[in-house]
Amino acid sequence: MIVVAPLLVMHGLSAEFFRPLAWSYIAAIAASLVVATTVTPGLLMLLSPKPTMPRSSDSVFTSGLRRIYAGAAGRAMRSPALALALVLAGFVVGPLIWSYQQRSLVPTFKETDVFVELQGPPGASLQAMDRAAATLIRDLRTVPGVRDAAAQIGRALFSHELADVDSATVWVSLDPSADYRATLAAVGKVVAAHPEVNGEVESFLSKKMRESLTGEDKAISFRIYGQDLNILKAKAEEIRGAIGAIQGIKNPEVEPQQEQQAIDVEVDLDKARSYGLKPGDVRRAASALIGGLTVGSLFQEQKVFDVVIWGRPEIRRDSNDIQNLLIDTPSGAQVPLGDVARVSVVNTPSVIHRQGASRRIDVEAEVSGRSLGAVTEEVKDRIKEGAFPFEYHAEVLGEHVERQATLRMLYSCLVAAAIGIILLLQAALGSWRLAGLVIIGVPVAMLGGFLATCLGGEGLSLGSVVGLAAVVGLATRHMIMLIRHVQSLEALGPEHGNGVVLQGASERLVSVLASALSIALIVLPFVAFGDIAGLEILHPAAVVILGGLVTSTVMTLFIIPSLYPQFVAKAARAPRPLTPEAA
Repeated sequence: MIVVAPLLVMHGLSAEFFRPLAWSYIAAIAASLVVATTVTPGLLMLLSPKPTMPRSSDSVFTSGLRRIYAGAAGRAMRSPALALALVLAGFVVGPLIWSYQQRSLVPTFKETDVFVELQGPPGASLQAMDRAAATLIRDLRTVPGVRDAAAQIGRALFSHELADVDSATVWVSLDPSADYRATLAAVGKVVAAHPEVNGEVESFLSKKMRESLTGEDKAISFRIYGQDLNILKAKAEEIRGAIGAIQGIKNPEVEPQQEQQAIDVEVDLDKARSYGLKPGDVRRAASALIGGLTVGSLFQEQKVFDVVIWGRPEIRRDSNDIQNLLIDTPSGAQVPLGDVARVSVVNTPSVIHRQGASRRIDVEAEVSGRSLGAVTEEVKDRIKEGAFPFEYHAEVLGEHVERQATLRMLYSCLVAAAIGIILLLQAALGSWRLAGLVIIGVPVAMLGGFLATCLGGEGLSLGSVVGLAAVVGLATRHMIMLIRHVQSLEALGPEHGNGVVLQGASERLVSVLASALSIALIVLPFVAFGDIAGLEILHPAAVVILGGLVTSTVMTLFIIPSLYPQFVAKAARAPRPLTPEAA
């Protein structure tokens, strides 16, 4: 529980994702503790043989297994150099793999329902987008492996993501029996063959999970702040070109700043004053005639309808008509709008993106074939080399930046958790040295998981982290139980040394192997099925667990017995004597 406790104090977007996982894990551990201390003893009393019955001796297979193990473990205990070498490998190889292996908390889900985001030209009409989406859908339905496709154009005013009619989302349903990668590549080629719209194929779960963890829908993002949109666009294109040459950057693109035509009315203060008009009077009159002005609401059949004053359509056919609009003056006369204001048609962004008091524009990219952390650091260096005008700056966002910020926040909590774990181990084993023995055994247990990830050619993902946590928990439990069992044997007799340690390890052999084999049989199907849809988290977790079971079993049965005599002084073999009844 202490291991996951730091996740409960996280803040930000990542906390909303990981905090429920931590609570679920804590609830499962608490439930298993209650079962182990109440249900299991009760079932043992009901189902175990009666005391009058003679105890059955070990089977031939178990006896032979223990003889083989005693010989191998005895040789390992006489020369603990190999055990020390494995411990050193755990401390070196594991961190190296963690540093250089590609890591991503967001798995790539092989969803059979993907979507294509379409963006038409600025100001594209509903009819034009309807035709473009219909053409794309017709072509997508001819792709082998595509079952069907449908589109939604624009988003309603009060929807989760507001969008104009010049954007659309095409949902594509894939056949589960088809080759997923080949079908997805074919869909991408069809989308790329439609130059009239900009399209991008994505899977829904991967995008939403990345947004929930980082606030961005791409692996890496660069945000530029400033006031002038033209300068922002120029710097965004400059950064896009600079990072495009970085190894690992894939498909860098500038956030589309869609523009549409708008009528700009700039009041001439001197001319308006000569007619007795205030700037607000001119703007309100022009807004009412051109864009409409809401003056009230109409309630009918539990529905609300806005009452809007609006000029007739024929008065806003072109800019000349708008310049000739008559504005009422305080004297009762009317003056054309063009006499008191400059009227022009300009291109303006359909959506203005701001953060704080500054406008912003994003440059987004995917990362492939290289560590996300290495790519992010190189991108930061490239941005530092560039020059920005006064009051303009850029920052790097994305999964790696969010992860680093979260880790920095967790460092103090992780240190406190580590201290708590060491204290618990010392309390359970009665020895600081033995607590240290358990701590140094953890990297060895994780070594198999790291190697399995490398051999499988898979990066470290959320499933891999879950698998490593499971391996650490299993290995720690086996180490504590083995050391406590050896301590109980030492407390029952005057003998100490390798013989007692080997006896305790031999007596724990069957339980350790049975536990490891049971877990291996559980995770083996998930490894055999491969990286298929539905196993994006379970498959990497199973691979790590299967590899970690090998090294954790070797560590429990060979390394701990080999190092136990070196970590316990003869005068402190039994730091907390046990009575025969307690043993």
